[in-house]
Order: sequence, then C-alpha cells, then structure tokens
Amino acid sequence: MHTLKDFFNFSFNLYIRTINDQKLKCEEVNYSILACSFSKIFKDLRNPDKKNNIFRRNLPDDSKLHMLSRNVDFLSELDTKMAEQVNMPSDVIDLESNLKPSVLRKTLFTIGLDHELFRDHEGKIHQLLNKRNKIAHGEYRAG
Repeated sequence: MHTLKDFFNFSFNLYIRTINDQKLKCEEVNYSILACSFSKIFKDLRNPDKKNNIFRRNLPDDSKLHMLSRNVDFLSELDTKMAEQVNMPSDVIDLESNLKPSVLRKTLFTIGLDHELFRDHEGKIHQLLNKRNKIAHGEYRAG
C-alpha cells in the first residue's frame, strides 16, 4: 500500500533527479538548490577538525584561524564551484515520521520550490494524516 508520504517522497526525488539531469550550472539556479548542491562544502566549512596546512603544527588549537582559513579556501574556489554542475543529494529530503503541512513546506523550501505551494490543501492533508494515524493506532477500522 502506497501512502501520501510515499507519493511526495517519490515526487521530490524525481524533482531532484530531474534538476541534476538538466546539467545546470550552480550559477543558474536559485539559492535553495545551490545550498543543497553545496551541502558537503558547507559541512566541511563547519568541520572544526579541518586545519590549515600552514598553521597545523604551529597553531593547532587556534579555532578562529582555522575557521578563517576554511572560509578563505571556500571563497577562493567559489567562482570555480559556481561554474560546476548542480548536484543535489537526495538525502536533503526528510519527510519525518508524519507528513504534516509544516514538513511539506520545509521540504519545498529546501529544494527550491515555493513553500506555500500546498497552502490551499493543508486542511485536506491534516484530514488524511489524522485518518492515517487513527487507522495506524487501531482507533479507526472502517473503510
């Protein structure tokens, strides 16, 4: 049995694959898609264990210096990165345990779509979610 969550998961993954298949350059997409494509780069920027080679031995514990170094490295490579092809990882999608409207809005924003896209349907989504929960927890058995 397929659920609404399965449908959205399939749809969002198809969207990500389609964006990646378009071979767009990073400079051609919106900031949400770009942020997803740069997710590994941003993770490396926040990694306190990554040290600048020049100061690794002399100042191994200078966290401000090493953070500045990571930022300088990022900025020095930014033009090159912006000319590269977009590659959104599928793991940016997290539909959590229940597909609430807030989770849907968060996911739409994350992948660069209008987060208000389903606002008119939030009531129906809540109804489906409530019915699903009642069935899953044995409260509702008919139909």
